[in-house]
Amino acid sequence: MELFPDECKAVLQALRGALIEALGAVGVDPSRPQQVARKLGLHRNLTWKVSKIVTSTDAFAAVPHVPGTTGVEILLKALKAAGVPEPTLARIRSARQDFERLMHRHAGDRATLELVASSFVPEARRTEALLQARRDAFRGNSAIWGVQARVLLTVNILLPNAEDPSRVDLALINGVIDLRRLKPDLAWSLFRRQVWDADGTTTVATGQPIDPACGEDEVPLLRGFCTPDLPELSIQCRESELLYELPAGPVGRTGELTCIYGSVIRSLGSQHADADETVCEVGTNLKTPVELMQSDLLVHESLGWAMNPRAALYSQLEGRPVLGRNRRMSTRLTLESDVHELGRGLDTMATPHVPRYRELLAYTFEQLGWDASEFRGFRLMLSHPPIPAVAMLSMDLAPD
Repeated sequence: MELFPDECKAVLQALRGALIEALGAVGVDPSRPQQVARKLGLHRNLTWKVSKIVTSTDAFAAVPHVPGTTGVEILLKALKAAGVPEPTLARIRSARQDFERLMHRHAGDRATLELVASSFVPEARRTEALLQARRDAFRGNSAIWGVQARVLLTVNILLPNAEDPSRVDLALINGVIDLRRLKPDLAWSLFRRQVWDADGTTTVATGQPIDPACGEDEVPLLRGFCTPDLPELSIQCRESELLYELPAGPVGRTGELTCIYGSVIRSLGSQHADADETVCEVGTNLKTPVELMQSDLLVHESLGWAMNPRAALYSQLEGRPVLGRNRRMSTRLTLESDVHELGRGLDTMATPHVPRYRELLAYTFEQLGWDASEFRGFRLMLSHPPIPAVAMLSMDLAPD
């Protein structure tokens, strides 16, 4: 059986060649679909598709634009009326039939064929298709799970430990901005807290609340930045993780809420690599349908090894391990975004997506007694991130 890439290119180039010959016989410019529409008396949507096929040199990128069987018959009728020779029309009809066979042989249906073809297009076009697929998935997941949010926020702040500078403290801020329940009687796990070692073994992430008014046994909310009437979250402590759950409540905009918490974990790990630990990782769990994920990293100027973070995205389907060195690379998902260095201090950390964001960071640094001007910021943005997944920022530890 012929391989898909070769067969797809042969079929699309045959269709493209036949269309070029037909439009040439009519005397119209295929790059001007409105002119073609006027000349042949066709709808602009159909002539736009034909133009995309004819002007594209990439067979895979042309696949979504191939008209359906009915559309091709309408086109053939108009071309025949315009005087295009029958052998040329037969070539178009034959190429469209080959396209149908290609679809059934390699994909089974049109939607799947377009997905398969999209994996062969250049990066920019593939990214565009991926983003559209994730937007569609966001709408579908919102309907399925009955919840959605505008922004998922994660901030990780790294600083040498005061008592043992060879180790690192981690301050963590997590938040969901403008979360809506879409179904009644829906409780939802907002945040999942855990730490892991090089083997992927997870334990509960314990820490001190950033807000001094918050008790050790409470959800460490930053209440000044949460919805004023935020309902009480329940805490579920499992063997290897801590969950903060939102109870059922009003649906739609009347029940829209923002929830942000923050804590600091002292002496989380060593700055230096050893036989077991070579990488420092911080992850954002993607469990809720959101329009945008913003993951910020602020690194103290003394931690030179952490100044080149790299990003990766891993699937959490089927419960396969994605933490530590035992993760399977087959769980890695396409990530179109890069980590961007923002500069030093809070003035560089501005964002239009999180209200009072600079104030939130200033409050955090004030409570921790840290000087924000000594920190350099990095940011990873992800539009309509897939779920369930984890977005990871990784840094190589300093040599021992």
